[in-house]
Amino acid sequence: MRRYKYIWVQVCLSALMALLCTTNCSREYSLEGSDTTLILQPPAPLPDSGIGGPFSNLVTCTGCAAELETNQWSFQLSNTLLCGIIDTAILSSTREAFTFFGPSLCSLDSGLVITASLAPDKLDRNITGYNIPKAGMYYYDHVGNQHMLESRSSQPFRMHIISYNHQTKEISGSFSGVVYTADGKEVIIKGGLWKTHLY
Repeated sequence: MRRYKYIWVQVCLSALMALLCTTNCSREYSLEGSDTTLILQPPAPLPDSGIGGPFSNLVTCTGCAAELETNQWSFQLSNTLLCGIIDTAILSSTREAFTFFGPSLCSLDSGLVITASLAPDKLDRNITGYNIPKAGMYYYDHVGNQHMLESRSSQPFRMHIISYNHQTKEISGSFSGVVYTADGKEVIIKGGLWKTHLY
């Protein structure tokens, strides 16, 4: 039974990565012969924007910590801090992509899913300060039939690895960008942080 769950997760990860790779037309560059530890600058900050609609009266999730511990995520939507736990984090067999997800502390019916591709690069060494070339996210709610927030390849969604320890598999990072509400309204999330172990 556990093997079938692992296969199902690998199939889902592959499908998400295929969708992510086919909807983005950015040029890929080879890093062959480069230093084994990459040190890059974090992505430029996005401008602030107001938000209304169903999110205008959200309150900060109870239990959000000022500093993340392992297997946690958080981000800001306008003046609202949303956070949760990472209960599943999977590294692809090629080590070129990963996904993680977990429920929100705001509601048991909501949670975050993030998928990232480093291709053609790999998580096969210690990495510090790496801007991920392709990433996507959605914030789900089981009550409705649409995602509450969802990134699109047509708008910037930035993901950054703060550090990755190849020996312990611990990885931490940040994210921010333009996402869309279920009714198609463009909003900006910022200050996103995550920390987990990839297996």
